[in-house]
Amino acid sequence: EMFTSGLLIIPQKIQWGNYVKAFVDGHFLLYFKTIAIYPENGIRPYLRCMDGSTYINDLDVVRSTDIYGETLASKNGMVWKSVPKGNGDTYLTNRSDKIVLYREIFDLTQKKTLGYIAIGVSQEYFQNLCQNITKNEKESVLILDKNGGELVKTGTLPEKLEDYLKNKVFGSNAGSRIDPDPEGVAGYEAFMETYKK
Repeated sequence: EMFTSGLLIIPQKIQWGNYVKAFVDGHFLLYFKTIAIYPENGIRPYLRCMDGSTYINDLDVVRSTDIYGETLASKNGMVWKSVPKGNGDTYLTNRSDKIVLYREIFDLTQKKTLGYIAIGVSQEYFQNLCQNITKNEKESVLILDKNGGELVKTGTLPEKLEDYLKNKVFGSNAGSRIDPDPEGVAGYEAFMETYKK
């Protein structure tokens, strides 16, 4: 989420044109650092590291990692993590700070896992993108994962606000549930029956 002077910025009000252009014209691809695809069918994994990093090359070892379990346990089979230079997660050696997308490859028709993918993008790319959004030193951008973990931060947020956002707003996995109005459900079901005919 993005904040400026302690207020939430509504993304529609940010001039995203320049940033979207970077994705469309291919500049974003320059910031891809690593990609790993681990198929479940016994085929050797595809491991590509453009920055000298190395992935774990054995799917059974990857399955034993915490991030693999967290990814499969997530509601959408996807987890974003900030992975610092060094080693960890699915890396034997990680040569640069990255924002990594871990995702289960799932076949919805057969209801089975086909594989696992990890894509590492330079954290520097996101840092630069966020710095270009802010207009002065009083503005900040903080991007958190769904558990309140910091992915990228530029500028300085007041400590109380940062703590509140990380631990209370985004750090809580409790979620909320709103049950539909029974009348609305009945009306929708009647509509669907008519639509099917």
